Amino acid sequence: QVNGKTRSDHRTIMNTMIQLYASYKETLEKQSMGFNMSNWDQKLLKYGQRFEKEEDIIKIEEAKLENLETSTPDNYVKLGEFAIFKGEKLVDYASYDESLGINIINGHINQMTINLDIDSGYVVVNTSSFNSKIDIDFISKKPLYKINLSGEARIMEVNGNINLEDPDVIDMLEKKANKKIKEYASLAIDLAVKNKSDIFGFGLKMYQNYPKYFNKVKKNWNDNLGLLDVSIKSKFLIKNKVSSKNSMEVRHDK
Repeated sequence: QVNGKTRSDHRTIMNTMIQLYASYKETLEKQSMGFNMSNWDQKLLKYGQRFEKEEDIIKIEEAKLENLETSTPDNYVKLGEFAIFKGEKLVDYASYDESLGINIINGHINQMTINLDIDSGYVVVNTSSFNSKIDIDFISKKPLYKINLSGEARIMEVNGNINLEDPDVIDMLEKKANKKIKEYASLAIDLAVKNKSDIFGFGLKMYQNYPKYFNKVKKNWNDNLGLLDVSIKSKFLIKNKVSSKNSMEVRHDK
């Protein structure tokens, strides 16, 4: 943890590590475009690969799970803030919800717990098998980035008088979960636009699929992120459509 009881140099160390990781991502982009790799580029590639393998910092767990009494997955690493870089310059820190959105869009989350408030109580679902796909369509010669998020959700805890055997209830829970996931992703998009930092690799995606178009607009790409049209769709389906008599935690508080 960087923002709690920790050594005074931990913030500097964290910033340096993430800055090097940001440089690694830029080097990957240069490599994909056919640029020659310098000795420093080679070192960055090795650093980034080891960083992702050993640190795995871009997997996030919910900071507070007071409502969950089930065991939580052990393959998460806590992350309080996500540093945003533009080139080599630190420009901002993402909030917790923005960090979730960044990692959801970039496909760097394995599982996530979501609390869904309903009239008679709440339901806790665990989302898994995350899949994030980014496609580009051109509408009237203008690019539209389509972010499609999908996966599975499982009910972990129920508090209140909720009939899990009612298909309409399950449909309502799925809609609430997908709405929340889309909200996280939208926050992340807004953050990227505000800081004029392409943290999702939209430019690289455009270069890979439409290199001629990208070459025309690449000069002011980051500055014009706010002009891009982006649509977000989320389709997470609840898999354990079971009655409250099963093994999940069910409460009926008075």
